[in-house]
Amino acid sequence: MAQIYKGAWTGSEGQLLGDDGEFESNALFWLSKIDHLENDQIAEALKRCESKVKDEAESGKDSFPPSYAQFLGYAESASKDRKGIKSARQAYQEAVDNYSRSGSPSWSHMVVYTAAKATGSYRLKTEVEAKSWPVFRENYNDALAKFRAGERLDALPKLESKPEPPKLETTKKQRNKSARPHLDQLKELLK
Repeated sequence: MAQIYKGAWTGSEGQLLGDDGEFESNALFWLSKIDHLENDQIAEALKRCESKVKDEAESGKDSFPPSYAQFLGYAESASKDRKGIKSARQAYQEAVDNYSRSGSPSWSHMVVYTAAKATGSYRLKTEVEAKSWPVFRENYNDALAKFRAGERLDALPKLESKPEPPKLETTKKQRNKSARPHLDQLKELLK
């Protein structure tokens, strides 16, 4: 960002590293806010920042760095251009939700399913996010790269159709017979 905004970046956000070579608190804050983003999302956000600087320079205006929230907005708009493919964070949440609830999982895309399968249902159900998220993210990025390269991924599992329970055909005589003890009991109560 300092390359795009020059002194305006360090003026508003400060230096990235302190004199001791450690990240400054504001840099750590930004890193925590963008940690969930994919590389292509960050690249897209940086392109948008650069484009904005060029446009403003052409019109004689000064450019100011985006807030972290604006930067996230730029990055997340890149996710919307993926044609139905979720961000790694959204895919992770889908995988956790699918393995945490009872019933048949519902997968939005084979990339999500492939990453979830590679990560493992046990890990997604039982491990804390700090442990399972990095593993899933790596598997998701691998699956996404394979998908974009046209490689074959795991096919989505077919939804199992549960057979209808057999319908019990009862005759009027059978219904009356099963209801008789209840009616007799009601009559006794009403006496």
